[in-house]
Amino acid sequence: MSNKQNANGNNNTQAQGDITYTYNFENYKPKAIHFYEKDIKNVIEEFSGYFNQNKSEVSGDIYDGEFDYTEKVEKNRLNSLSEDYFEYIQSEHLQYFYKIDSFLKDPKNKTLLDNYNKTAFEIKFKIQTMRSLFSSFDEILGELYNGLVDKNVSGLEENRDLYIVFITYMYWNCDIGKKR
Repeated sequence: MSNKQNANGNNNTQAQGDITYTYNFENYKPKAIHFYEKDIKNVIEEFSGYFNQNKSEVSGDIYDGEFDYTEKVEKNRLNSLSEDYFEYIQSEHLQYFYKIDSFLKDPKNKTLLDNYNKTAFEIKFKIQTMRSLFSSFDEILGELYNGLVDKNVSGLEENRDLYIVFITYMYWNCDIGKKR
């Protein structure tokens, strides 16, 4: 990269012919966080069948996992998750977390639990390596969804809502994001 003087006589470290300058790559941010989606797709498809068979039970069940509001607030602070997004998770998704827990802990779903864990592990790695590119965890959660939608994963379109729930479950369950 050569130094050139601009019209004011100041040295400009970005030369006009520099590809970074020309195409504004210094502000480049990946469009989405991509990962191997087939494992989580299988989990969601199986859960969808399970959920639809047990749908009437969902409204009566609440998440009985270790829900310590103070710990969640600290987790949100560490990860830069907004209070609005946290409230959204509680109001829209928390009701599903009990069913996801029950489903994943069922011994007959061990392979699906393994697939879920592999996906969470990979996503956690991707977040760790790309974290500096995002200003908030709200944005990361949105980009995880975009990554799957961008790939146009066949068979997942009817379960898009459950994919969003699974992403927030991973965060809630501390499978992704900082814990301390």
